[in-house]
Amino acid sequence: MKFWSLILFTFIILGCDDGSNGSSGQCGDGVVDIGEECDGENLYGNTCATRGYYTGDLTCNVDCTFNETDCGDDGYCGDGVINVENGEQCDGDTLGGATCNDAADTHYYGGTLRCSDTCEFDYSDCAAAGYCGDGNIDTAFGEVCDGASLPSEETCASNGYYGSSPLVCGGDCQLDFSPCQGRCGDGVLDGAFGEACDGQAMGVETCETLNYHGGSIMCSAQCQYDLSPCEAYGQCGDGVLQPSYETCDGTDFGDATCRDLAKATGELQCDPDCMGISYDDCYGKLYIAAGSAEYTSCAIDELNDIYCWGQNSSGQFGNGTLNASLVPTQTDGGNYIALSSGSKAHFCAIQSGGVVFCWGLNADGQIGNGTTSPTPTTTPERISSDRFYSSIDTGYNHSCALTTTGTPYCWGKNSSGQLGDESVTSSATPVQVKNILYLSKIAAGGDHSCALTGSGQAYCWGLNGNGQLGNNSTTDRNIPTQVSGGLTFSEIYCGNKMSCGLTSAGVAYCWGQNFNGSLGIGSLDTVDMLVPTPVSGGRSFTSLSLNAYHVCGVEASTQELYCWGFNNHYQLGTGNSFSWYSPVQVDSAVTYLQAAVGGYHTCALSTNGGVYCWGANNYGQVGNGTTTTQTLPAITSEPN
Repeated sequence: MKFWSLILFTFIILGCDDGSNGSSGQCGDGVVDIGEECDGENLYGNTCATRGYYTGDLTCNVDCTFNETDCGDDGYCGDGVINVENGEQCDGDTLGGATCNDAADTHYYGGTLRCSDTCEFDYSDCAAAGYCGDGNIDTAFGEVCDGASLPSEETCASNGYYGSSPLVCGGDCQLDFSPCQGRCGDGVLDGAFGEACDGQAMGVETCETLNYHGGSIMCSAQCQYDLSPCEAYGQCGDGVLQPSYETCDGTDFGDATCRDLAKATGELQCDPDCMGISYDDCYGKLYIAAGSAEYTSCAIDELNDIYCWGQNSSGQFGNGTLNASLVPTQTDGGNYIALSSGSKAHFCAIQSGGVVFCWGLNADGQIGNGTTSPTPTTTPERISSDRFYSSIDTGYNHSCALTTTGTPYCWGKNSSGQLGDESVTSSATPVQVKNILYLSKIAAGGDHSCALTGSGQAYCWGLNGNGQLGNNSTTDRNIPTQVSGGLTFSEIYCGNKMSCGLTSAGVAYCWGQNFNGSLGIGSLDTVDMLVPTPVSGGRSFTSLSLNAYHVCGVEASTQELYCWGFNNHYQLGTGNSFSWYSPVQVDSAVTYLQAAVGGYHTCALSTNGGVYCWGANNYGQVGNGTTTTQTLPAITSEPN
């Protein structure tokens, strides 16, 4: 039995030998045996391609090893040379400069690129560094989103878009705003979302349709109209007058004022279309000069007519009547250019050309027409003189004037030598003041007069019981005597029993009676000042006005009005009746050019051309249509 089994095994072994790698063959027998790569023509299924070459014919050497000599010159995967034409991406360690970032479909952010055994890129180490599309938001590499991963705070609105649709992530890991409904800046006008314009899409509005006068409307970065080019042209209602298109705008009336209608003050009104001006609220007649007597006031208007109001019992109005008036009433005649102030009950005025006319009380010849009469002169009469005059002033009962050559003449009462003709005889016609010529200013007071030479030296004459001549005495003088102190003045003024002067710098000096502080020297002391004494306060004035017991002056730098002295009838304009012994500002909203002080009231010409009055008003001398004492400045009423 064992014998036959051995015979069978041997037979099987011998039967399985097919010549292909048998262990008992030899090289050259055409059979690839163990240890042989090939044998003759038998390559055992191998080719140049299976050996890694891209071309050529594989043969077998006599020693049964492959002969790769004819496998071609195109190289093979693993030779360290990238054969691009044969599809190699890399070869061994040769990557051709490529990195993880160069992946065709996936741009990795880092890692180490390797080459596979098949000479293809191996990105397995790159993926760990992340890439757009991995589902993770890599903000360090500029990703805003990644796939389904989106930041919760990002919406259409938060990115300046309109709409509420959810955002999606684009293939570049940036937000895709296509679900949103447009945005400001996309050049499409989205009126539904409040856009007035967008880029060049300007809608239907223009500067003109928005009521501007011109310009080209622009679109702002917020998709709203930029009106700055329009605003440069302006529009009705912006409060700025555009003269090429408007007559007025709001409160901007250009050069238009109430003065255009000969009114002193008031509020102009601009029509809604900016094309017309209403003057309905303008009031107050325009004047160019003012003067006052004891209980009467007068002023010259812009047409050179004179209007008067208050007491008229002595014909102070010059209108041919003795009727008093609570409002301005026109004086006869016209073409007046200068008006006197400071008398008791008469006025004088100079007409254009230098002719002097006077009217009113004439008991002492103060009208200068050659007559003396207790009957008032109720219309202006030319003084008895063929001379021409440049300035005029009236005292209580006398008058003085300068000719155009500076020669002084006075007329009227002369009981104290106030005419300066070296006598005490009254004169109903002008008499020349003696011993002085070529004067620049002249003033008439209660019963004295003063004048300035061309060089500013002051001379006074007449009554001197209170030192009003300023020559350091109380002796009357019937010819001019020089004022003491060596001062020079540019202006000279006379009141009842006092005098004042202004230096070229506007500094005020006063002398004479100091009744209730009328000298303004800082003291209520009734001691008379016999020489010029500086007014307290250190202010400069452009002009002063004196009458009985108070003084008013226009402050040089501000044109505000200051007054001082007796204030029993509110004549200082402070709103109370306290007398002031130094200048106090008049409580007024307007500024002034000139004051005209009466007995117990004050009038002043404002810079707007209106005459304002205040104080005693028992005769209507304030001119506001009443006889009620006026505690503060009030503009005079319109004439009858």
